[in-house]
Amino acid sequence: MDIKILQKMKRVIVILIMSLCYSLGFAQNINIQTITENEYHLLKEQQIDNALDTLLSIKEENDFIYIPLDNGFLTLMNDTLEEHLADLIIHKCLGFSDAFNVYVMDVTKFTHNETWFIDKSNGNIVKALRFYCCSDKYIVSYDIPECDRYVGINIYRKTKNGLEKMYCIKPDWFIENMFCIGENVFVAEARTLSITENLFFKIVL
Repeated sequence: MDIKILQKMKRVIVILIMSLCYSLGFAQNINIQTITENEYHLLKEQQIDNALDTLLSIKEENDFIYIPLDNGFLTLMNDTLEEHLADLIIHKCLGFSDAFNVYVMDVTKFTHNETWFIDKSNGNIVKALRFYCCSDKYIVSYDIPECDRYVGINIYRKTKNGLEKMYCIKPDWFIENMFCIGENVFVAEARTLSITENLFFKIVL
């Protein structure tokens, strides 16, 4: 085989190995510990309530929602016409998160539900999974197996430029309930995908 081809192959292999090592190292920053049900309930007494501010002035007119930003408004349109069922989209504002400076929207689509985080400073939208739990620094977004659809868990962190996705993982279990007990510590009750079995985890980011 030509020496140049061999050298190119070696470079590609080295890059692939480096990428794999980086990915594995990045994933290893998540520490998922199995805990007992008793520990789960004890930790639940320490949960931190990061409630949303629901005293908002969100203008809704006909099928339009106007989200106030630092400079102007973001306009969202609800499409609820039956003849356009595949394009169905309904936005509902759940409240405002002071910790992340975002509006939290529950978004219903024809095939699934999502949670949107809309940055108040610039209107940027981060589209996340249906359910979420947050500390004052991280957001853990997750879904459940539904209609053969299951994404897993997405984790975001707060940065000076807004929300940034850190991890995407798809374990062989799914979260049923989750709460936060610290800036980077989350506790979850979960079930396996294959059999009905309760699992309990402490997730340290």
